[in-house]
Amino acid sequence: SFDGSSTQQAEGGSSDCIIIPVQQYDGPLFADELIMCEVQTGEHETHPSNTRAEAAATVTDEWWFGFEQEYFFTDKGVINQDKINFEHVQPYKKEGKLHFQNNDVSELYWNNSNWLPKSLDMKFSTIAGMRKATLDNHIQNKQNKSIIDKNVSFKSATEVFNYIPRAAQIAFFSPFPEQWLQEGSMESTTVMRKIVVFEMLLIYIIFLFIPAAFFYWKNKIEFWIPIMFCTSVMTLYAIAIPNIGAIYRYRYPYLMILITILIVSACNFIYRRVKLNNSKNIIHD
Repeated sequence: SFDGSSTQQAEGGSSDCIIIPVQQYDGPLFADELIMCEVQTGEHETHPSNTRAEAAATVTDEWWFGFEQEYFFTDKGVINQDKINFEHVQPYKKEGKLHFQNNDVSELYWNNSNWLPKSLDMKFSTIAGMRKATLDNHIQNKQNKSIIDKNVSFKSATEVFNYIPRAAQIAFFSPFPEQWLQEGSMESTTVMRKIVVFEMLLIYIIFLFIPAAFFYWKNKIEFWIPIMFCTSVMTLYAIAIPNIGAIYRYRYPYLMILITILIVSACNFIYRRVKLNNSKNIIHD
């Protein structure tokens, strides 16, 4: 299942949607396998956006479909598919003509990095495309009150790397204090913003014990493994998804692992301080 409210397929109060794999193909571009899926409601009924289910009742094995594209023409010239970030392409038809989001063909380009393997560079292209698709979707549906850094987009892997410090800040510390009491896109999200105040205050206090954790366990590999893994995943979410609400939900299991480590370090710190004070009292007596 997945959260349909993040994709505008359900309301926040009842957002469960179910994704059903229906066909598997060899990956044509970046993935090893391409899995075609359809969406159902939480009650296992056909979702209103699921046009495939209706088509499946009509299409038979006698139907053949094909699509091949190497170049296409726009009013700005010819575009070679090898230079396009396919995740950025969101064409739509209007008055019989093909248009693109913001009508800016330059947004379709991804500048390949010579210092990265092509397969890895295309992964960064996919991340950039996910970010742009999320931004466009929320802006189109006028649900952009949880959007952060809406003017930030990526056209190269270098730009993604340059954004990592800011992404880490968002991953660990958002929602920020100025956002706590703001109005959300829906009534339920407005209520959640007020509830999150107490949680974030507690998290900020626990973060004060980060130096203690590194001081006590800096030489232990079992400390570094969860730290590096959780930090990497949370930062990746913040790079690809410019939505505070979605980041807040997706980071939860990884953040709780880090919080648990910090709570243990806090207990260790307090225990050592108490033990040290007791020792001083005994010596003084």
